[in-house]
Amino acid sequence: MRGENITNDEIANKEFLGRADLKEVILPEGLISVGFIAFEGCTNLTNVIYRKKLSRFCRDVLMTILSN
Repeated sequence: MRGENITNDEIANKEFLGRADLKEVILPEGLISVGFIAFEGCTNLTNVIYRKKLSRFCRDVLMTILSN
């Protein structure tokens, strides 16, 4: 399984753009920003692991991404 463990507090614009190999991301508790089309084209991304204190905005953005 190809995964990424994100360790900073933001995900840059287009950071994972087109990463069809990406199946899982692990988000840090302090994540405050998800960049524009950060996960666009991640067609195999099916698992997002995040801590309870992830901002509601970031949770909503990621759930929208996964539902597409």
